[in-house]
Amino acid sequence: MRCIVRTANIMLNMRMIESGITLRILDAAARTPVQWEATDEAEHPYRSDVSGVTWQVRLNDFPAESLYTLLIAAEEIGDFDEWPSGWRRP
Repeated sequence: MRCIVRTANIMLNMRMIESGITLRILDAAARTPVQWEATDEAEHPYRSDVSGVTWQVRLNDFPAESLYTLLIAAEEIGDFDEWPSGWRRP
């Protein structure tokens, strides 16, 4: 029983750490000036090349979910509703 509780606590701590890291990455990305370009994909209407890495914005099922998700190198970074002021849409 102790092992199960310890494992559950470790998993919870890992999720909390992961959430904090994700928020810091999303916050740093939101402060990065980005010039977006339009795509032909309805689900991923914007993409940009930032320092040689592909960034994408995905439209979600708003209002049930956040309006957007940021993907960097095809990895989900985080969800957001407010478009960052330094990001320029086409």
